[in-house]
Amino acid sequence: MRHPDEVPVPPAHGTLPGQETGVKAARALPYALEARGLVQPADGTFWIKFENTGKATAVFQVRSANSADLPRNYTVEPHASLTDSWHAAADGSYDLSSYAPNGFFREFKGRVAGARTSNLEAQTASEDKGDEIALTITNRGADVAGVRIFDRYAGHTTKLVLESGETDVRHWSLDRTSGWYDLSLTMTGDARFEYHLAGHVENGEDCISDPLMGGLVG
Repeated sequence: MRHPDEVPVPPAHGTLPGQETGVKAARALPYALEARGLVQPADGTFWIKFENTGKATAVFQVRSANSADLPRNYTVEPHASLTDSWHAAADGSYDLSSYAPNGFFREFKGRVAGARTSNLEAQTASEDKGDEIALTITNRGADVAGVRIFDRYAGHTTKLVLESGETDVRHWSLDRTSGWYDLSLTMTGDARFEYHLAGHVENGEDCISDPLMGGLVG
């Protein structure tokens, strides 16, 4: 016997549901991903290099705040990489966000040219069997760079000064966060610059879901 169709009635005042608090057990995943961004002042573009050093193919999606750019998807096989570029907006700015599996996120904001234009290259790498993350920062700009690195999990800011062409490497333990990290880079004297790097470092063992998303941090 067929029951009559039930027509759903939307609420008079719709609200988004809140994120459930807490964490859950999570299986080990075969992903090891990176996306490095770099300003190209010569032609006014911004490049992103997508890298996959894991054991499974991954899809990266990039969304631009520039309405002239459509979302782009990139399929990268294990132990492979590819690079693409975006033209800056009319005001010389770029604002790109890259998403991939396992909470991977990269955001790049800034300008490609102009006075005091920042040009940093930032790359993450896992160390100590996945229990630590290393952030390598290189100042590709012509001016001295005052960099602030905010660790959202610890609520702590690290400050460093890089001469033109100088590279610095900083390390963060991931024991307390079970491999999860969330770092934001900003620059002294350049309010439009911000890089955001977040995700999860796999070490081959089962762990937990993101404690920051679960409301247990911050």
